Amino acid sequence: MRNSYAARAAIGVALVATLVAACSSSKTKSGGGTPSSAATSGSSAAISPATGSPVTIMIMAVKNTPVLAQQEQFDAAQARVDYLNDHGGVNGHKLVLEQCDTKLDPNAEQTCLNKAVSDKVSAIVGSTILFSSFKNLETAKIPLIGAQGITPSQLQSPIAYPFGSIFAWFAGMVAMAKSDGVKTISVDYLQTASAQFSDGVVLDRAKSLGLTAKTNLGTALTTTDYTADAATLTKDNPDGVIVVGSTGTAPPLIKAIKAGGYTGKIYCLSADFTEQNLATFKDALEGVRVSNAAMPLDNNSDPGVQAYKADMAKYEPSSKQDENGELGWSGVEMFYQIMKSATAFTGADVIAAAEALTTSIPVGPYGQIYTTGKSPLATYPRLFNHHYVPSTIKSGKIVADGGFADVFSS
Repeated sequence: MRNSYAARAAIGVALVATLVAACSSSKTKSGGGTPSSAATSGSSAAISPATGSPVTIMIMAVKNTPVLAQQEQFDAAQARVDYLNDHGGVNGHKLVLEQCDTKLDPNAEQTCLNKAVSDKVSAIVGSTILFSSFKNLETAKIPLIGAQGITPSQLQSPIAYPFGSIFAWFAGMVAMAKSDGVKTISVDYLQTASAQFSDGVVLDRAKSLGLTAKTNLGTALTTTDYTADAATLTKDNPDGVIVVGSTGTAPPLIKAIKAGGYTGKIYCLSADFTEQNLATFKDALEGVRVSNAAMPLDNNSDPGVQAYKADMAKYEPSSKQDENGELGWSGVEMFYQIMKSATAFTGADVIAAAEALTTSIPVGPYGQIYTTGKSPLATYPRLFNHHYVPSTIKSGKIVADGGFADVFSS
């Protein structure tokens, strides 16, 4: 299915002018991830385990489907919970993590949200939410802490405190293309509501930076042979191809694009790659440019990455380590940073504590979240964090090309 730029741009109609305006006043943030408090270090000396009344939080993601599988996101969140509980919990209170599988299904996702309300969890943390709005969470005053920010609701709802990855990832791909000298692009997106929204961001950002979108193609969730899609994306010989995909779709599509003889630049998202498919598609993925929302795992000098790896080694040694895992881990860490001195833990208490913050919060591999800052986009007032890490796939690994960069500085 081929769509015109005009049709797709309607998804993000409010973005163009504000993106252009935001670009003129932003700066680049160099260096690696941001150190957290003493609780962040996975190697810290143990203290008395948590003994206070339990505090329940929830994580939502897709456990295992052919298109998207995020078990490591659950595992990493649990690893961080286990570490915190072994080191005093949250001000002495034991954390309990509910895990809810959204199954890449809108109905299952809504069921998870409803369960969060009925169980009166303190927050939903580090989650992937692809379809839903949050009216029930708003009514129940249950905050969404450290979600990906990949739907409009996550960037607009007053109970949402997202990492802002929608711009860090998707606009980041365009920023890298611009810096690489790319002038024409083709864009492929997965046919989900969140990917369609992301596609609009990519197209708007491309227009604002002077790149021409030759082809915009929606790949169906049921696709298994990517030959035809690859041919459509490359038939006009664009300078670059931008892929808005998933772990199940992006690697085979990129392989098909290269198998068809395309030699231009290819841009993708770090969350589209697992350790397994980086190995399986190693040759096809060589040189692919990657936009990261978090610090890549190769950066062993980053304290957030070090703490994440230490927790995984101790508590979930058989789990995969990737950016999905970093998301789950950082969501729990963000909740801890907000509530580490709290004595009451209802959802309303968490919201009040988040709103009372006067400084940015260190959240490990995701750098910082700027809850006290002002969003550069009036349409999306919850866009507190808009940094990404430019990277390249080399010999089956995602390697950072520098530190965090502000997408609005391009």
